[in-house]
Amino acid sequence: MSSRLVLLTQIASAVALSACTGAAPQQPMYDVTEAEASWGEAGPPMGALWSSSSAPETQGVIIPAGFFARVYARIASPRSMSVAPNGDLFVTSPARGTPGGEGGGMGEIVVLSDDDRDGNPERHTFATGLADVHSVAVRQGFVYFTTGATLWRTPYTVGLRAENPAIREQVLTYPTRDDTRWTHGVDVRSDGTVFSTVGVWGVSRACTARVNQGEILRVNTVGMPAQPLVTGLRNPLYVRCHPSQPLCLAAELGDDGGATWGALEKILSLDDAMQDVGFPCCVTQGRETPFNGGAASCANVTPGVATFPLSDTPFGMDWEPGVWPHPFNRSLFVALHGSFYSTPRWAGARVVFGETDAQGRPVGRFNDFVVGFGPSTPTLRRPADIAFAGDGRMYLADDRAGLILWIAPSDLRRH
Repeated sequence: MSSRLVLLTQIASAVALSACTGAAPQQPMYDVTEAEASWGEAGPPMGALWSSSSAPETQGVIIPAGFFARVYARIASPRSMSVAPNGDLFVTSPARGTPGGEGGGMGEIVVLSDDDRDGNPERHTFATGLADVHSVAVRQGFVYFTTGATLWRTPYTVGLRAENPAIREQVLTYPTRDDTRWTHGVDVRSDGTVFSTVGVWGVSRACTARVNQGEILRVNTVGMPAQPLVTGLRNPLYVRCHPSQPLCLAAELGDDGGATWGALEKILSLDDAMQDVGFPCCVTQGRETPFNGGAASCANVTPGVATFPLSDTPFGMDWEPGVWPHPFNRSLFVALHGSFYSTPRWAGARVVFGETDAQGRPVGRFNDFVVGFGPSTPTLRRPADIAFAGDGRMYLADDRAGLILWIAPSDLRRH
């Protein structure tokens, strides 16, 4: 039994929405072709269609034809997500105000379970009293999560929905500097190596002394000091590791004041060799900032594996697990949080996808997948994170709207 999706865009809806907001139409870009879903030799699952779920439908969500979106949960300021091996969705809700103007959540880690597989989750409080919680990663028998000063982990067994705080352990303490950001990212590579991020509030300036740089830290052994793997960063807010390949990516946010001289946002590949991304002296490899003055060479800085215009603001990302059809199959999906400075607010907020090589690195251009975000839209405001369940559903967190959606092909079946 094959699954056929016609990859047409809802252009009329996009035009209607743009007429309400005053913005130019945002139209997802695809080849208009039919595509066979890659179900493998066993064929597609034969359960009920996910599209028959009673989960609430959404309004104003512009996605490709052949897909649908449903409301999964309403959580104040959902900032980071991670899918457990049994499909439970872990979500952080920071109470402290986050960069980008969000916050006001519950100061908790929430677990959304769906044991009866109806698309309507049950809600559990995994951990509370965490005003400055930011990122979460359920990996290899632990739940890792970040607070402003500390990376923690707590033992996890499949189905656990409330931690025992007495057995929570400290993985590392973050360096403290005058302009260090408290919103750290975390994930764990398939070999058990832990990566976590430290951003700064700095801007590009004279390069006589390179102080107050952001870093990505590598933890090979819990209890041992973390080692900087990547330096020369401004704000590497999110990090995501591939579920099966030895690849981790981080999103680096560019200099807010660099619009006139070409500052960039980037996705970086976290290889094992020490890397320098060049901040605050270099835009990217071979390109100096106007403030460099020849003080620092940019010839050998690490370029991104993908770049975005300044203020697109790449946040969370994840790989499609191999269920959706081409060109989405195994693509990297990225939540672009949009501009804090635009009028109207959040210009550029959308979800994009890019095809990848066999190792999961993005290749070529990124195309729009979900548009329709903004201050005057009926449902969506700003996407913050993406997480794929193994069954092919994509979870999308909107921290401004306080909403989590799930999105799937119309003919995806439960199994």
